[in-house]
Amino acid sequence: MDLGDIEVKLIRTEDGFSHAREVLEGVAKEREWPIDKVVKSHPKSLYWLAYKNCSPAGVIKVVLGDPNKFPIKENEAWPELIISSESCIEVAIAAVKPEYRGIRDVFLAMFAKMYADLSEIGITEIYAILDRKIQLLYKRVGLSFEEIPESAGGGRRQYWGEETFPAVLNLPKTLVLLEKKQNRLWQLVCVANSQKDHIVNRRRKAMRKRLA
Repeated sequence: MDLGDIEVKLIRTEDGFSHAREVLEGVAKEREWPIDKVVKSHPKSLYWLAYKNCSPAGVIKVVLGDPNKFPIKENEAWPELIISSESCIEVAIAAVKPEYRGIRDVFLAMFAKMYADLSEIGITEIYAILDRKIQLLYKRVGLSFEEIPESAGGGRRQYWGEETFPAVLNLPKTLVLLEKKQNRLWQLVCVANSQKDHIVNRRRKAMRKRLA
């Protein structure tokens, strides 16, 4: 997805993975997180990388597949967390370089592109490990992650040296609210979906020509 000088890609190349690692390592050092765990790839990891003026600006790492193998349920985190839905993903990390954090569209464009790319597989819930500050930042842009209580295997704990908690976002409910508010994130979701539809239609036309 291209927003003038911001472009977001689902990365598939070695250069792309190298750029994603650069962003992740920088954030890990800044927050004093364990670098090896931050950059660790799971068997079903996907990365959306944002570029601003062709420079890596941010990355979202998502884990799909069996919820029981999500990072959020690893032994050192919340192994007893109850995840009842099979139609879910975990945002293992969302990171933006310090120099681009004042540009909200960097993160919003990554989320919108991620949603557009995953919409066809019927994702209904997004899990994440958050602290209170990040939860509030998400809420301001229209993403109201709900803290999972201890009764469901959640609760606040020290994780990577910070007090954090597992949280979940109901995606269908969130999209209804975003559409009502018509905020910036909703606009970017519409742009991402429109661009995806254009690409799909172009591929269909090309296939029809080959079969004609």
